[in-house]
Formats: sequence, C-alpha cells, structure tokens
Amino acid sequence: MDIVKRLRQSPLLYDGSKGVILGRMGLGPEECGETWNVTRPDMVRALHRDYVLAGSDIIQTNTFSGGRTSLLRFHCAAGLYDINYYGVKLARTAAEDRACVAASIGPTGEIMEPVGDMSFDEALELFREQAVPLRDAGADVLHFETFGDITEMRAAIIAAKECCDSPIFATMTFTDKGSTFMGNSPEACAVICEGMGAAAVGANCSMGPDGLIDTVRRMSAVTALPLIAKANAGMPRMENGQTVYDLGPEEFASYTSRYIDMGVRLIGGCCGASPEYIKAIARELKDISYPPMRERSAAYIASPRRVLDINSEYEVGRVSYDGDVDELLDALDEVSGDCDCILIDLNGGEDIDPGELAMELGSVREPLIFENGGETLLQLLRYYPGRAGIRDELPGAEFYGAVKIQ
Repeated sequence: MDIVKRLRQSPLLYDGSKGVILGRMGLGPEECGETWNVTRPDMVRALHRDYVLAGSDIIQTNTFSGGRTSLLRFHCAAGLYDINYYGVKLARTAAEDRACVAASIGPTGEIMEPVGDMSFDEALELFREQAVPLRDAGADVLHFETFGDITEMRAAIIAAKECCDSPIFATMTFTDKGSTFMGNSPEACAVICEGMGAAAVGANCSMGPDGLIDTVRRMSAVTALPLIAKANAGMPRMENGQTVYDLGPEEFASYTSRYIDMGVRLIGGCCGASPEYIKAIARELKDISYPPMRERSAAYIASPRRVLDINSEYEVGRVSYDGDVDELLDALDEVSGDCDCILIDLNGGEDIDPGELAMELGSVREPLIFENGGETLLQLLRYYPGRAGIRDELPGAEFYGAVKIQ
C-alpha cells in the first residue's frame, strides 16, 4: 500500500491519543506507557483495534517515548529494542489489512546546542537507535512528531534516512505565539522538512483544532506536500484526579472541512482524542469534497525563522569567511536586516569546524546561500539547521535539503 500516493489522492484518517487513553485504561502516572508493548500487549492491541474500528486508515505505534533518553527516566532503557519492535508488531496485528502502521517517534526531551547540552551528533545516534527496531519490525512510515526545535527534527530525519527506506512524516508543535518554543516559524518548518525529504509535514499537539488553523494555513502557503493536522481535544484540566478535555467529539470534528480545504490530507487527534473523536471525523470526511493537491508554484530556502522564494526578486547581502568565526558573525550582523538573504563566500572552506560554524549560523534570521565551500561545505550543510542555497556543484547536497542557485 503506497501511503504517499494515497495521501495525494484523497484525505486519510489518522488515529488519536495513546498516553491519555492508556491512563484511563489503568496506566499509572509513574509508569512508562511504552513498556506496555511488552508487559500488557493485549491492552495496547485493544486500543489500536478501537481506532481501526473507528475508521483510522493509519494507526500510530505506542512508541512516542521509546527513545533512550525518555526510557532512562523510567529505568527501562535496557528494553528499548523490544519496546519499539513489538510496538510495531502490535499495531500491525490490530490493523490487519485495514490500516497502515506509522511508527511514532518523539523528541529526545533534551535541549539542543547551543542553548542546551545535546549535540547534533548525539541526537543523530539516539534517533538512529530507535529507528532501527521500528524498521526491523516493518513500519510503513516513520512519524517524527511533537518536535519544538527544527534542529532536532533535522537530526531525526537524517538519522532515519541513513538507516531506513520508509517514508517520513514530520510534525512540529507550536505555541500560541505562532512559533515553536525555539522560535521556528511554521513556514520555515514546512520548507526545511520538505527539503529534507519528508513525505508529509504538519502540526500536532500544541492546542485545540481552532488554535492550529493559522499554523496549518501558514504551512500550506509554502509547501505543496500533503499536510498533517493532529490537534488536542481542547485544553486539558483536572477533574476528580483525571485529565479531561473541553471539546467533545462533534465540536472537535467540526473543523475537519476547514483543514481539508487548506491541504490537510492526514487528519486525526492528539492528546485527549479518543476513538469517539476519530469516529466523528470519519463522519465528517464522508460528506467532504476536497480540492486537488496544489502544484508547486515556488522554490524556497529557509533559515530556522524565515523563508525566501528564490524564484522571486530578492536583495542579497554578501559577506566572506576568512577563518575567524567572530569576524564572520560581526559581518553578518552588519548586513542583517537590510537584505532578504545572505551569501557567504567560504573562501575554499579551509580551517572550518562545520558543526561549530553551523551552530552559530543557526541564529542568523535571513536564509543563507553558500559558495566556495570546498569539501567542507557538505558537512556544513549536514549541520546547518535551515535549508540553504548553494552556488557550488556539490554531489550529495540535496540529501541535506540544499537548493542549487545559479
């Protein structure tokens, strides 16, 4: 079953919440829900089956917190391979031939450099470690979701591409200020994830369906990829010791047509959205007419915050790197704000630490174009947290999302 082809043909229905619903099924607050894939598989399989019966075309594995850093918090990291492997197998058994299986992978829970301590290479290894058992178990898709940092998302996608052939879905989570907690705009997230080779992009968690409307609309303006929308069932609150959500299934599902009109082709629910919510969306989808997928009308490069259509007219600021990172940053500050993008002449790329330089360049607001990078440029593109333009002929640059600019 070609999921990507199906997404381009018609909207598909995702499933809903795992952790909140497992809590209602008896998962304790000090337990790791992913361990139930091994210790209580019948409960997990039953939840998957409820979503299939509700109409889900794709169901997600119970592996969102199946990475090493998350499992270490529950002292169960030794079971990482089995937790993820059997997470896929349980979903596959429940899906039978009625639904596809998407392997859910969440962020590490650590803050990436330079703000935090997690290096790009450390994140790569963590995501690779989790992706391998999901691949081995035969997941149809790898879905990286609820990411708040595009740098970490890039590490996750690169890790997946280096060890798996499965399509990749990528969804970010946004604050009510219209950006991720690291300040990444919806437009930048969509352009960067598309450049990295994601088959579908979008937003999940964050807030209720009304709160995600503007985020999804902004993404739809810069990408022709199928969009994903998985909102929470409203805002959570505690009632008699239980987490409850304000929106009922019918009100939650009433936003479906608005999302479909914006290009959403995979719609479901996140926190608090039970199988009843998925049933309600399924009823809405039956009566919805949907426009064909848009053809690409622009080509973009992006910093973590801004995007630029390179087929349009734009102003270029120019700086040169002469071996001193501080001097380069000063030069970038001087031209920043007076141009739409910045061209950096790397002067052969000698004496460059690609990881260190890329980390510093991640704070530049304008999208970047590189030239004269030599052999170092490919490594710089690996670490740079945006979608860069390049002037050089550089085999392999497209793997990291780079765009050749004449």
